[in-house]
Amino acid sequence: MWRRLYYLLSPAWRLAARWLRYLPYDLLHPPPPMVPPRRLMYTGRGDFVRQGEDWLRFFQDQGLQTHHYFLDVGSGIGRIARPLTQFLSGPYEGFDVVEMGVRWCQRHITSRYPQFHFRHVRLHNDLYTADGLAADRFKFPYDAATFDFGCAISVFTHLLPAETRQYLHETARVMKPGGRFVATFFLLTGKESEVRGSFSFPHNFGHYGLMDLNVQRANVAYSPEFLEEACRAAGWRVRLAVPGSWRGIPPSHPVAFQDVWVLEKEK
Repeated sequence: MWRRLYYLLSPAWRLAARWLRYLPYDLLHPPPPMVPPRRLMYTGRGDFVRQGEDWLRFFQDQGLQTHHYFLDVGSGIGRIARPLTQFLSGPYEGFDVVEMGVRWCQRHITSRYPQFHFRHVRLHNDLYTADGLAADRFKFPYDAATFDFGCAISVFTHLLPAETRQYLHETARVMKPGGRFVATFFLLTGKESEVRGSFSFPHNFGHYGLMDLNVQRANVAYSPEFLEEACRAAGWRVRLAVPGSWRGIPPSHPVAFQDVWVLEKEK
């Protein structure tokens, strides 16, 4: 019920509601350096620091090296960037549709680590922004074959099908041949009846499902067949698939609440 009421608010009011809810907590518990106050954490839930460190270990297991040029699609408020500052010597590029998160990262991360760059992109997304360009025509602001490794954590879960295809094509375009890309999804496997808690997708459109019709990008789920075809069309192969615990199964990896795919660009 609370989620449905939350989605009735405008994007700006959703951020304001979170700010007001967590301001007393932040006043009593000031965060350490490069950790945002809770009132600004508009992405994800749980332990901000531990989750970022878990993702870094997962990236290392999938071949991330210190010299790699890293792309963070939907960089948010620095959950992925923060631990990478202690590992990467190569450049990092992140972009996000929420300007507040980008500005925070520039002030608190780039000021300490100049090779970490954050960019605000003005795109329409009815969960986070009220206006902006259409994401299904967005061209990433990077040259072809630039990056060795990248990620999109809880990004495709907020994109509609045409936008997902565009992002898969664009990540493939800017990734070097053989480069790897870690992305998370909600996959409609037919076992959604096992879901416990607030994650369900009652509005089914065949190859994708929505949690809420009023805020369509609140949470979006896809059929594996659609994503596999979209990945092939963009030039990706699925190197590894880790099922997510969101549907009620035991967690197979600390990072796998959503379903995790490791993609490799065809050489």
